[in-house]
Amino acid sequence: MPDTHRTLIRNIRNIRNIRNIRNSMLATALLFSISACQATEETVQADFLTTVKTKEFNLELYNEQDRCAIKFNNAPEGKLLNIPYPCGFVRATPTSTAQTYHYDDTGHVFVIAGPLADKSNYKTNDSVSAKHKCSNSGQAVIIKEGQLILQKGQHITPGFCHHLGFDEKDYYGFSHPVD
Repeated sequence: MPDTHRTLIRNIRNIRNIRNIRNSMLATALLFSISACQATEETVQADFLTTVKTKEFNLELYNEQDRCAIKFNNAPEGKLLNIPYPCGFVRATPTSTAQTYHYDDTGHVFVIAGPLADKSNYKTNDSVSAKHKCSNSGQAVIIKEGQLILQKGQHITPGFCHHLGFDEKDYYGFSHPVD
């Protein structure tokens, strides 16, 4: 009987040790998870969409002299946009592809948003929030008949959201500007 009792006590201690180890592991995992969330918040611009690949063409955004530049079909040289870097293609949600519309008379239209606006810029506009990752600067580009056409850069506070997209009528306006 005493051996059975000792075995039972030893098993109970082992179970407690396993629980302590498990709790310690859970606490460590939670700590790493919190650290990862903080790192993600500090590097929010890392999720800008900078490449578009289709069967017809490839577009790539990159930094050139602290300005956003774009390469078309892996050309050795790109074109400088009129917006600062970092930049990214506008998309309707954080996980979607670049938002685009095609018009027979102008071609494929994409909008590129610049660096994130200061959080104070959101106070004047109730329709967008910091979660949409908006910029005060943006520019449309058009692909027509194998050519890259740059539209005029624009400054609208905070008018170009990386994770919100635009209505189709806005894309029509970008592709058919009225000066």
